[in-house]
Amino acid sequence: MASAGASAKPAASAAAASGSAASAKPAASVPAPNSSGLEAISEGVLPPDAFQWDHYVAEQQGLYAKNGLAVTSTQLGTPATAAQAVTAGSVNIAAASGDAFIQAIENGAAISIVGQDIGDPAFTVITQPSITSWDQMKGATVAVSTATDGAANIFRLMAKAKGLEAQKDYSFVPVGTTPARYAALKAGQVKAAIMTEALAIQAQNDGFKALSRSDEVLPKYTFIVLAVNKAWGQGHKDAVTKYLTSLSQAVDWLYDPANKQAAINLLKDKAKISDEVAAKTYQVYVEQGQGRILTKGAKIDPEGLKNSADILQSLGMIKTVAVDQWIDQSYGNAVK
Repeated sequence: MASAGASAKPAASAAAASGSAASAKPAASVPAPNSSGLEAISEGVLPPDAFQWDHYVAEQQGLYAKNGLAVTSTQLGTPATAAQAVTAGSVNIAAASGDAFIQAIENGAAISIVGQDIGDPAFTVITQPSITSWDQMKGATVAVSTATDGAANIFRLMAKAKGLEAQKDYSFVPVGTTPARYAALKAGQVKAAIMTEALAIQAQNDGFKALSRSDEVLPKYTFIVLAVNKAWGQGHKDAVTKYLTSLSQAVDWLYDPANKQAAINLLKDKAKISDEVAAKTYQVYVEQGQGRILTKGAKIDPEGLKNSADILQSLGMIKTVAVDQWIDQSYGNAVK
């Protein structure tokens, strides 16, 4: 996937991401068609990870082009940054955890959630080698993106199931997405980190310990979603539908056993991981996931989004759960 150059500056929180949301001007239009006649749109994605696997496939396999699009990509540091970028119109569409977009909308951002990449995030709590049980997590520092993001909230659920409470029994250290969390763990800056599957596997190979996987406590869930600025999306419905169609086709490609080795090789290259780690991630996401992790059809699961929003509400991060006001299913319903 092509890089758009410098990464956007991170925002302090999802609320900060939406602070200027109401007044931010959306991009007036997508760039003009390129020389091949493809419609150009820009996307914002998080640092390289299996969460972006379908995006990698759509680019490598020419699915964007097949559907009439030329997609350029900007790497964004955190979910809050993604919410800020799509609100301001610096990217046309962004992929990040739903909590960031929900909080931005609730703070006045004129954005809509239009599609879904990942349901169950398959997070693993990884610890320093000396920590082998949840009882030993008391007093621990835990690496997250921010203390209010989806990964932190899921960690809260996992810890609560083991009898631990935030602030009282552990504290969060905001460092960024999984690559940054793993770097903090390796540097000894934290006792634990909540990590996505590829690097969680790598961490175990490197001698760190795995305490629990998120699917032990998560109900039906929606994690990585796709959002657009409302004004831009309404003016470019066909482009958004083509984009979601490309990602849907990419997930179908990933689920085809004939593409297993090519999929593993692609993730290895993009996420800079070993053959073994990429193969184990394929096993978890594709062979064991059965549609629970990688979303087929790119369509939002309202029940899963409500479950994730219920967590935000229980933590006092939003006042109401209003899924119908946050999502626009018209784009996903048009996916071919």
